[in-house]
Amino acid sequence: MSTESPGAMRPQPPKFPIPSTSLVGRQLEVAAARERLLTPDVRLLTLTGPAGTGKTRLALAVASSLHDMFADGLYFVDLAPIREPAIVALSIAQILGVRDAGDQLLVETLQLYLQKRQLALVLDNFEQVVSAAGLVAELLASSPALKVLVTSREPLHLSWETEWPVPPLALPTATTDDPTLIRKSPAVMLFIDRARTIKPDFDLTDDNAVLVKDICVRLEGLPLAIELASVRVKLLPLAAIQARLHQRLLLLTGGPRDSPVRHQTLRAAVAWSYGLLESDEQAVFRALSVFVGGFTFEAAEAVVQGGGAAGTRLLERLQSLVDKSLVEATNAATADEQTPRFRMLETIREFGLELLSASGEFDVIQEQHARFFQALVGEEDGWLPHNALRVWLDRLEADRDNLRAVLHWSETAADGAELGPRLACALYLFWYMRGYFSEGRDWYERFLTKFPGNQLSPSRRANLLWTAAFLAWRQGDYEAAGTLGDQSAALGRLRGRQISSRAELEFEPRRLRPRRYRTIARESGACCTCHR
Repeated sequence: MSTESPGAMRPQPPKFPIPSTSLVGRQLEVAAARERLLTPDVRLLTLTGPAGTGKTRLALAVASSLHDMFADGLYFVDLAPIREPAIVALSIAQILGVRDAGDQLLVETLQLYLQKRQLALVLDNFEQVVSAAGLVAELLASSPALKVLVTSREPLHLSWETEWPVPPLALPTATTDDPTLIRKSPAVMLFIDRARTIKPDFDLTDDNAVLVKDICVRLEGLPLAIELASVRVKLLPLAAIQARLHQRLLLLTGGPRDSPVRHQTLRAAVAWSYGLLESDEQAVFRALSVFVGGFTFEAAEAVVQGGGAAGTRLLERLQSLVDKSLVEATNAATADEQTPRFRMLETIREFGLELLSASGEFDVIQEQHARFFQALVGEEDGWLPHNALRVWLDRLEADRDNLRAVLHWSETAADGAELGPRLACALYLFWYMRGYFSEGRDWYERFLTKFPGNQLSPSRRANLLWTAAFLAWRQGDYEAAGTLGDQSAALGRLRGRQISSRAELEFEPRRLRPRRYRTIARESGACCTCHR
């Protein structure tokens, strides 16, 4: 169609934002996305991901590499300032230089203009006008040579669409301390590059490589977070930056004044996504932030108090949060099945916890979280058949961070003297079978110190002492084992209980003073969960 066709005026030259910094660590993604978009059967490619993953920056790099591939041009449409879906068509028309003809709908005018043109549109920040996805479908249907590249925190859910999740930057291998290997990580490369814009003499050295690695790992490779952290090197030593990452939303501020407001602080970037949620989705998002290290749908139901029809609605809300890149769907392999799991990036979870505390819901949600995991672990004197043991251990391994969170919370909770020690005793076999001897001993000793006197029943204190003694013995700390065992036996003699012969045999050490330990186990009356 010529430029003299109805509704058309002279097109504006393609206007692309010129990035003020270089693209670091995304060369493979640029090449792969470019190739995908050029595939004949791909008409709509949507770059999705959470706040701060660099979707816009990646889209600009992809578009730049395609500049000469479209005879009629490649145009960038910034939708960030728009909240009304009805304005999307007008925004596209203005960029293309298409005038509203007045005698037909603007969408029809756009379709007529694009019908015989070979061009590409980059639609940036589509998540806030996602209900305008139908417009994109109409334009694609009427324009065979049109290609569309979209950035959005959620997919458009169109039959035309190919979704392209944008992951965080790759991180160094967890076990490496080699500066040469650490430097090759895209996340570390970005940190170094941005730090040098503030402090030109900054470099990765043998002395600071592990610190830089740890900062990038704790920021989960999120480009915006790394950029905001790197500018702090002008003021703070790396160790100080690392130490402050437990409150990353307070630390990660101070982005360039000419960047969008939502990119000037990490909190603003996440708040942008949260503000686009419906009120019931916001409530579910806040509640899910209590989980540490991930969760199953079963756990989400218990904490959000779903069930039956409510559970169906929760599944829909959870799917929506996954689509909007606020929750990630993962899979954790167990002995018998693939258990669907979900998680939040720690940056997003921290924001959710702030909102949960401010809403006044924190205590209720935290208690529901604790009760669920208490039930998951089971009773301290419970029993499992051998064929279920591996499944139970694997499930607790997957939720190890959640169990730690419950134990920490119980130290200050109103009924923590009951919940924490009870859970610790029930976790005895898990710590023993998986070799977490030091962690288990630490919790037993913390609870024994935290809850003295009559805050613990004699049986509970005997259980804590006895299991602490056994783990101490397993570590070869025989002196501590003997002391703890004697204290447990003393409580047992007061109650006059006898331990079962099976538990006695399970507890009996094979190499160290078996008579003494058999006597302690019998006299303490403490439970032994080795028979699970």
